[in-house]
Amino acid sequence: MGKDTIGKGRKLGLLKVLISILVVCILCFAYAVYNEPRASEKIKGVFGLTLGEPIDSSIVVFKDNDSLFTNYHTFTPTKEKRSPLFDKYYVSITPKTRRVASIRAVGYYERLKFEDVSKRRIALMYLLWKKYGIGDFEGSATKIEQQCRGVRIGIEIKYRFESREVLGIEVYYYDGDMLKLQNQEREELIKEKEIQKLEKLGKQLDMRGL
Repeated sequence: MGKDTIGKGRKLGLLKVLISILVVCILCFAYAVYNEPRASEKIKGVFGLTLGEPIDSSIVVFKDNDSLFTNYHTFTPTKEKRSPLFDKYYVSITPKTRRVASIRAVGYYERLKFEDVSKRRIALMYLLWKKYGIGDFEGSATKIEQQCRGVRIGIEIKYRFESREVLGIEVYYYDGDMLKLQNQEREELIKEKEIQKLEKLGKQLDMRGL
C-alpha cells in the first residue's frame, strides 16, 4: 500500500469523524430547540458554590499572602458535589467583598483522541442545554447565557513531554456583574496599596519649611 493510499485513508477517516461530530451537534441543536421551553433552570453555581455569594474560606486554598490579586484559587468540592469528569477545580472571588465571581473545572485525558474528547464535550453540552437552555457556538466552545450569568464549555489542549498533546474538557461558570465588581475592587486595592506606600515614604521625609 503506497503513501498516497495511506494519506487518503487518513483524510477519509478524519472526514468521517468530523461529519459524525457535526451530525451529533445538529441533533443536539434540534433537541435543544424542541425542548427549549422546558429548560427553565437558572444558572446559580456549580460544585457546591453559588455565584454572587460570599466564599467559604475553609474550602479555598490560597497560595500566598497576595492571593487577593490572584485570578483563581483551587478548591476541592465535597464528595456529593464532585464530578468524575473533572480533576481540577478553581474559583475566582471579588478581593474585598469575597464573593464568588466565577467557577472553573478542568479534566484532562492523556490517552483519548481528539474526536473522543469532542464527543464527551458534546454530551456535556447536550446535558447543559437540557438544563439551562440552548447556547451559542464560539469556535470550539459553547456558551449558554442567562442575562449576566453564563456557562462556557470547551476543549483544553496542553503540551507535555516534548510537545505530546494532552486534551481536556473545561467548564466555566461566571457572573458578569461579579467579574466587573472583581476588577473594580482589585483597582481599589491597588490604589490603597499605593497610598500606603506613599504614606510610608511621606513619614520618612522632613517636612520642615513646607
